[in-house]
Amino acid sequence: MLIIFSMNVSSCQQLSDDEQQLRSEIGQMLIIGFGGFKQDDEGKVLWDDKDGTQFNKSSVIAQHIAKNHIGGVVLFQQPFRDIKTGAFVHDRNIQNPAQVAKLNRDLQSYNKQMGNKNSLFLSVDQEGGRIDRLPAPQGFPVRTLLPQAFGAKEEIATDKSKATKETYEYAKKLAQEVFDAGFNLNFAPVVDVNINPTCPIIGGLGRSFSSYPKVVVDQAEQFIRVFKERDIIPVLKHFPGHGSSSSDSHLGLVDVTGTYRMKLELQPYSHIIAEGYDGMIMTTHIINGQIDQTQCKAGSKTDHSTWCPGTMSKKTLTNLLREQMGFKGLIVSDDMTMGAIAQEYDISESFKNAINAGVDIFIVANNYEDQTDKIINAIAQLVKNGEIEREKIDAAYNRIVEFKKKHLIY
Repeated sequence: MLIIFSMNVSSCQQLSDDEQQLRSEIGQMLIIGFGGFKQDDEGKVLWDDKDGTQFNKSSVIAQHIAKNHIGGVVLFQQPFRDIKTGAFVHDRNIQNPAQVAKLNRDLQSYNKQMGNKNSLFLSVDQEGGRIDRLPAPQGFPVRTLLPQAFGAKEEIATDKSKATKETYEYAKKLAQEVFDAGFNLNFAPVVDVNINPTCPIIGGLGRSFSSYPKVVVDQAEQFIRVFKERDIIPVLKHFPGHGSSSSDSHLGLVDVTGTYRMKLELQPYSHIIAEGYDGMIMTTHIINGQIDQTQCKAGSKTDHSTWCPGTMSKKTLTNLLREQMGFKGLIVSDDMTMGAIAQEYDISESFKNAINAGVDIFIVANNYEDQTDKIINAIAQLVKNGEIEREKIDAAYNRIVEFKKKHLIY
């Protein structure tokens, strides 16, 4: 029996080879944030992960690489300030181009030093426009533009090919910036159709290319093309569509049952998948009763709040995306600490439902506390209890490993 100690597992507890393999497989299913900070209302520091901008072998993220064999990291541009005084405390992960490139190199190098055969996903949320994690004021070379602006230009252009070529040239600069910073995965482009222009998280922020599915496809394909040319994995989001919502799933429950326009909102995915797209697709945490009214919570069957959100919906991810639409790539969740999930479900319930629904990889932002060990322990216990079949974990792990072999430069 191999004796291995893992964080938050009792030092007296012995892990068998199979148990350690299970935990390593679960680790590969996580893309985590680090370098977070939290205070209470009185200003008392509850958690401060200071090692967010420079790699430190004794840091939390180093331990997760070495012991939990995590699948990847996601970097955030977020300055933390004292809740009472407003005084600057520290940056989260991103200060300037040289610092970010070194941080990514050090993370990948340490992963290899620890004997991990699978390279790390080094990811960022660089859509451009309002979602700009590599901002020009901090020395990054591309002053980004709203995706909506490119779609609008195509809509009125007499020469559509000229409009998409301009998008390609801009996306080329963005991809080079992401590549130079050391990332191999970018959570973009957004292919939500702009059904509700005042949606506070999509249309209202100019994140959708257009209200016309064809324009969304035309624009998204330019970004997909240049990301691939720069060996950066693109991620289409947010499946099966967030564009008709009137509220923000970061903050709480969102239901689009009455507003979703299936024919329009699925069209970008259907077209791009049919063209051979095999990258990643990100899920939504929103409820969509037009696709699934299965309950993930107890209560009346007519109560929409009990229905499974997209991330936990087998009908959405397995039946629709995998089987009907034929998607062969990886299904990645939106951040599992967002309000639509974290405020409605405990960790065991949310991850059990999502894994059984078909999610391969989970984003865990760890903004205000590090939940990585808690999540790995919870999933391992669910497997032990028979609430998640071990074969589900094995299948997701094998997809991830094969995906990395195909898409990452080793």
